[in-house]
Amino acid sequence: MFCTKCGNELENNAVFCSNCRAKVDGNDSVSETISKNSSVNGFAILINGNKKTVGVIAAIIAVVIIVAMAFHKHANTINLNDYLVTTVEGYDGYGYADVSIDWDAIANDYSDKLREITRESGDSFIYGTDVLQRYIYIEMEDYLNLSNGDKYIYKVCVDPFLENVTDLHFKYKDGSGKATDLVELEKFDVFEGLDISYVGMSPYMLLFWSYSGDYYELSDFVCDKPDNLADGDTLTVTFCGDIDTIAKSYGVVPEATEKTYEVKSEPSSRVNLSITNAVNAVVEYISTHDSDYYPEPCESCTFGLLRDGKYGFIIRNTRYCYQVIADENSAEVKRSFVNGSIFDSITDEYSHELNPEMINDLYNRAL
Repeated sequence: MFCTKCGNELENNAVFCSNCRAKVDGNDSVSETISKNSSVNGFAILINGNKKTVGVIAAIIAVVIIVAMAFHKHANTINLNDYLVTTVEGYDGYGYADVSIDWDAIANDYSDKLREITRESGDSFIYGTDVLQRYIYIEMEDYLNLSNGDKYIYKVCVDPFLENVTDLHFKYKDGSGKATDLVELEKFDVFEGLDISYVGMSPYMLLFWSYSGDYYELSDFVCDKPDNLADGDTLTVTFCGDIDTIAKSYGVVPEATEKTYEVKSEPSSRVNLSITNAVNAVVEYISTHDSDYYPEPCESCTFGLLRDGKYGFIIRNTRYCYQVIADENSAEVKRSFVNGSIFDSITDEYSHELNPEMINDLYNRAL
């Protein structure tokens, strides 16, 4: 029973309200009055009766809202690490690792969400997974030429712009792995059979090489500094051939793919003697036939190995082109205004450009 004046709870058979001292008229009038006041004052009686109740209700409502928001975000969050696919393949020493994202699995698990970000593009559509793949990718470190036990690293990258085209959220973290179960094969020296020599004089020497080894060709090697070499220089030769094919066919792999060489001039080599003879012959020819135009500096010099074992040279200056066939013992010169047909008999793999400064130095020595 409650007071009709202030809403205070009354004791049974009370005559006056202990709070406001109003006279109590009877149970029937009290109940009727309370009913009327409840329709007018709402929660007034409840508030006065127990003020902590409202705070509890408000807290419950807040918790419900927070839980609902968290559930909504969780439902829209893709943990990318759950969809990573790791592959390690190859041979011990030449293995490689790859970490990719299983987009088909994501498309299957989040088909409704991805359908919301499908975009029309002209007469076709850019589907949800295509949109994600534009802004999500994997970066790899130390993932090539792996041996068993080697560590590789991956980084999951998500472009912030993705938030502008979808309300999806992404959870991810970078990681690493170790190479295992790479096939171990017999190793061989791929540089055995690579013959390296140097043409010309320091510091204008040119790398002159050939290959007679098994399985590969000269075109499978690359040199970081093939010309303008000086005595004492160091050059690095890198093997870049197809390892997988030879491994499958012959069961072997190179023991190393790089090798360094120290440059050392070879003035008495057959090709260098041939160059000297060629230049001397051109100087003699010019002094005899073209003295009015001499000395004119050399602008370019091309040479190659002829099929008969001699060397062919085309030495150009501003006026003439001199064609020379030479070996370590002699040289024969012909002159023309344009390039002649001497290179018709030059093998393709031995056609090189010599530094004209070296030819001019040899000119001066021959004077």
